[in-house]
Amino acid sequence: MNDSLDIDSTQEKKDRDEECIARAEILYDHQKAQYELAVDGLRRLEDKATKIFGFLSLIITLAVLIVRYWWNDIFPTTHTHLHIFCWLFLGAFIFFSLISWGFVFSAMQPKNFERPSSDANELEKLFMRNARQNSLTAYAREYSRLTNTIDENHVEKVHLIKSCAETMLFGAWCFVIFLISFLLLKFTI
Repeated sequence: MNDSLDIDSTQEKKDRDEECIARAEILYDHQKAQYELAVDGLRRLEDKATKIFGFLSLIITLAVLIVRYWWNDIFPTTHTHLHIFCWLFLGAFIFFSLISWGFVFSAMQPKNFERPSSDANELEKLFMRNARQNSLTAYAREYSRLTNTIDENHVEKVHLIKSCAETMLFGAWCFVIFLISFLLLKFTI
């Protein structure tokens, strides 16, 4: 009778250990996937910032070309109120464009972030001297810590890109008003 109780309790302990290992593996896999998603999200934001930077550069180049080729129309020797209005919105457009350019340039800078340890001695100690579920749980905690660090960088980049978008909106309106006033100058005066 005692032998059957010992066998049953040994089997129960073995089942509990297997359940703990399975749960630790699920936790490890989940945290590793979260870390990889966070890294991918950060890289996508940096890529988006690079695209916005290129678009801003194109728009600024377009404005410079307009000013360069129609300098005499925009900045004549005698000017009217419409000229001053045009200059005001050209200046505002350049101001907002440079501010948004700065925001997006800051956002597109790659951020260094910690990676999981690859030190063979540390990993050997962690995985060989501890129970499997404890090792996996400890490494999952490390992935969670690293993910939180990347998430902080992500929030910072999102803030920069949102600030850039808001500034671009003001700059876009200034550009549209500048173009309208320029066209009025070009075709009426």
